[in-house]
Order: sequence, then C-alpha cells, then structure tokens
Amino acid sequence: MPPFPNPPTEDSKSVLWMLRSFTIGKEQKTTGPTTLFLDRANAEFGFVAYTSASIAFVLRFPETNEPIYFQAKTARAAAWRDKSKKVSILFQHLQVDLEFASPDRARGFLDVLEDIATAAGNHFFYSYEVPQYAPSHIRCCA
Repeated sequence: MPPFPNPPTEDSKSVLWMLRSFTIGKEQKTTGPTTLFLDRANAEFGFVAYTSASIAFVLRFPETNEPIYFQAKTARAAAWRDKSKKVSILFQHLQVDLEFASPDRARGFLDVLEDIATAAGNHFFYSYEVPQYAPSHIRCCA
C-alpha cells in the first residue's frame, strides 16, 4: 500500500498515519502506537490514540487539557534523512519529532505536509534532507 493513496488535490478525505512515537518540544513525549490524523478542512494534524476497547480519543496536554495538534500553516520547516523513519517539523518556538513505521511512511507524510502547507498559504515552509553525517549540533531524525 502506498504511503498516500491519492494526491491531496484529488481527495478531500482525512488521512491517518500510524506513529511509533512522537515528541513535542521537551515536555511531551509519547511512545507506543499513536495515530496522526490530518484534518484537511483546517490543515491541522492531531494525535489520536485508542483504548483497549478500540475507542478513539484525541490526546491532550496533561497540564491544560488542550488537544495536541499542529497547523500546517504555521510550520516553518521539516527535516528528514533518507531511509529514516523520523521527521522533524520546526515551528517558530517549537519542534515536533515524529517516528513512523517505515521510511516510506515518513516520506509520504512529508510530501503531504508540503502540499497541505502550500495549499494553506504557507509560503515560508521548506523541507530539506539532512546529510547522513551532519554536524552533531543539528538534531534531526536520529
């Protein structure tokens, strides 16, 4: 199954990606199966988990009870490494690290993020591949 079945312009349905883990800033790290949900209508990506009874719920920050999500229109950049399952998304004051089940899923997500950010009017967004032997101060996709 391809990472993204239809180009974003041809399909208005929401899309789901299975994550192995994700980190938001330094405060929120989640390991274990989580789903990243794309709400195309609002160009937002939210985090969904499931109970043992297969009931879905939106993950929330413990301190504020606010839903955990990010908007494509506010992303500044995304970094990835070839053959890596991880993608790092940079915002003005925040970094979100996502680990997918496979490199193909990570790359598929990145393609969708680029398309959604552009469609949302984010002309500042830039994605780049971090060289395999990048300097140690560059934290991406380890």
